[in-house]
Amino acid sequence: MKVLFDARPVHKRMHGIARHTIEILKAISKIDSENKWTVLALEEGKEHLPKLPENFEFFFVKVPPYTPFEHILIPYLLRKMYYDIFYSPTYIFPLFIKGRVFMTIHDLIPLTFPENYGFFKSTYYKKILSLCMRRAEKIFTVSKSTAMDIERFFGEKDKVIIIPTGVSEGFSAVKGERDEDILKELSISKPYIIFVGNERPHKNFLNAARAFEILKDRFPSLKFVAAGVSEENALKITGKKIERILCKGDLSDEKISALLRNAELAVMPSFYEGFGLPVLEAMACGCPVITSNTSSLPEVVGSAGIMVNPSNPSEIAEAIVALLRDDEKRNKL
Repeated sequence: MKVLFDARPVHKRMHGIARHTIEILKAISKIDSENKWTVLALEEGKEHLPKLPENFEFFFVKVPPYTPFEHILIPYLLRKMYYDIFYSPTYIFPLFIKGRVFMTIHDLIPLTFPENYGFFKSTYYKKILSLCMRRAEKIFTVSKSTAMDIERFFGEKDKVIIIPTGVSEGFSAVKGERDEDILKELSISKPYIIFVGNERPHKNFLNAARAFEILKDRFPSLKFVAAGVSEENALKITGKKIERILCKGDLSDEKISALLRNAELAVMPSFYEGFGLPVLEAMACGCPVITSNTSSLPEVVGSAGIMVNPSNPSEIAEAIVALLRDDEKRNKL
């Protein structure tokens, strides 16, 4: 059997779906030495792609995902290629593709928060996703919460298979040899709390930063490290510079795991997550977690973290203060 694996979500700036794509590729390559795999990929994502065994080959294109042009250009570029199955690790694939199609839907954020995307983008997303879901033979998703969203927005449940996301091997509570060097390289000293996310509104960096502003005078040496958020974007979001918030922008997994292992706690109060991988990665690194009581996050965290109302900075601040002052609770988490 020949499978065409669409790895085009992997590009210069890594994000959740790109990382998921890479880890799935790694996992498949370990268990399948019989079938033939062609990995459709972008040149700009080449540095992030894993080394694969001989039954895998790369086919590089210059057509990014999530554009109207892919529905014509990708089938044209693949017109002479034979394959049995096309797999998309994300919510949109070229509609006129050949073969059986399997896909993964991680979240429905543009439909859950249409105000952050605009009418036309949200409308296009819903229409194209509806067509892709109709074309797909099976739809994988990462949480019961997202499965419920798929049924709510599209009425689809028979095709849906829930497979929760796992944690890659680099995220571990075992102290890394380079941890201290990484902290020095990033000019970060302990103690600090950490936010891992990006500037998108649903990640809720704003209320995490407001919570730190509320409590920072009670902990004069405490810093707030924001991984995945640049200083420029932080200023746009908060409207002002908040003392002792250290914005480090996009970081490698190695650096993020080192930061998580050495943090007092992680605060990630997203309004919505299809899964919430950074929360799981924090827990895998032995970092106590404060997160939201919404969407998939209670499903992921269970009783192993603290959940708060993401719309209330004061409640987030109170949870942080309580955890910082309770060594026993923090060690338990």
